[in-house]
Amino acid sequence: MTREIARRARRLAPIGDTGEYVDGITTHYHGGWTDGRLVGEVEATAPHSAAVEFGNAGNKHSAQHVLRRAASGEG
Repeated sequence: MTREIARRARRLAPIGDTGEYVDGITTHYHGGWTDGRLVGEVEATAPHSAAVEFGNAGNKHSAQHVLRRAASGEG
């Protein structure tokens, strides 16, 4: 499921000049079970990931909510 969410996030992500945000969307599987479920995570590692996801005062674009939208099944 984490790989599918990451694929959706990459499709939804703004490309920008360098593609660094898209390239920085990664998945991690931690092994084992938590509350009867396997646990993994999707992470955006580019330095500006928080600004893309949540926006900021200096950002000319508003929040994109890429990871949230991907986890919700969009994209």
